[in-house]
Amino acid sequence: RASPLAQSDAEGDPSATVYTAVQPLAQEVWLGRTSGIEVRAADDGRLLRRLRHDPARSMSLASNEVRALLLDRAQLVWVGGYGGGVQRHDPNRRSLRVRRNESGHGGVFADPHVRSVLELTDGRILAGTQENGVAIFDAGLRLVGAFRAAPGRSDALQGGRVGGLAQTADGAIWIGTDSGLYRSATQQDRFERFAT
Repeated sequence: RASPLAQSDAEGDPSATVYTAVQPLAQEVWLGRTSGIEVRAADDGRLLRRLRHDPARSMSLASNEVRALLLDRAQLVWVGGYGGGVQRHDPNRRSLRVRRNESGHGGVFADPHVRSVLELTDGRILAGTQENGVAIFDAGLRLVGAFRAAPGRSDALQGGRVGGLAQTADGAIWIGTDSGLYRSATQQDRFERFAT
């Protein structure tokens, strides 16, 4: 269920690191920072508002540590962060849907520290986690699968700390981890490892 997003009009925090940026609306640029999301005017950089975690509001940002922003084909913003899991924001309605921790699919989303987010050509969303591989969501924010580390299995991810995600024109999925670079040509849980 979507709810209005908590926001603050406080001045920007110049010491907070910017990890990611997207432009969901022609007049706005969103910056993912260690202090939440800053929404700035696209023409002159003015701070328009700040989206932050508010413990008193269950539908605020789940965490201020925003590490990944993705603008999908439906013009929705997917947010990933440390302790925040995956959230989907509608910038036109200023509403947010939050995907909290869960233990399904082998616990891939049991400790949701999300470092990267990617939309595949089929509309599924990949969320690269800090320790548990990749969680796979459908456009409705439902967990539909996972790519987990399986040390010792030659055709699997050897480590669960995912930093980068990409899909090439041929449909192959590339995953950068703390244990190397992996490619799946079939979009299944079978990967080829490349030396880096």
